[in-house]
Amino acid sequence: MNAPRNMDAFGELCDLVLKMKDLQGFLESLVSHVALAMTRVSGVMVECSVVLHRSKRPVAIAGSNDRVVGLDHVNQALDAEACLHARRSGLPIILADSSDSRWPDLGRELTDRGFAGLLVRPLELGPTASATLNFFAARIGANNDGIILDAMGFADQGSKALCMALRIAEAELRSEDLSAALEYRTAIDLARGIIMAQNHCTAAEAFGFLRSASNNRNQKLHDIALAMTSRSAQSPGLTHFEA
Repeated sequence: MNAPRNMDAFGELCDLVLKMKDLQGFLESLVSHVALAMTRVSGVMVECSVVLHRSKRPVAIAGSNDRVVGLDHVNQALDAEACLHARRSGLPIILADSSDSRWPDLGRELTDRGFAGLLVRPLELGPTASATLNFFAARIGANNDGIILDAMGFADQGSKALCMALRIAEAELRSEDLSAALEYRTAIDLARGIIMAQNHCTAAEAFGFLRSASNNRNQKLHDIALAMTSRSAQSPGLTHFEA
């Protein structure tokens, strides 16, 4: 990609980040945008998918076409073979021939779904995430090298945009986790205060009552606390808590 096109592509991807409602939505917009741009600049029909791995989060997959993402066994084959190899090695994988001996099963899957070539490009996302941007070409033309260079350029820009999207998404998740933790702690503190007032006991003893109730009833401590505070609000005269 030349410098002006490079800047234009990055600016367009930044717009996708600014407009994103959630990470999955951004991934879907990313692959649709890149597939359309690649098709436009190469003159060859190109579809695109992304496979994102994050620590302690489910794998996220998005594709520009149902042939790419709608068939689970195709995605499993990609992740188990070319995608996994690319993520571990950090190097792109190119299948310009469906008879490639490295991944014969994958080559047959691609041919069956109307694709002649595949480029798997690992993305640099930092220590807690890894991903591949995958380009599926409907046919291999005379300008194959030019198509690969364009795809690599789009992948580089997509990697930067995805880094920004991940930071935003992780910040939102941390905020949600913090809110949940505060809600969790508030309910337990309220329940402990009710037990202390009812039983004239210490905070440690009140928490022990809650923990015993949780174990005896096989319920989460937070659920016990919520149920208790709800009953107390409905029946202010409640004077005793049984574990």
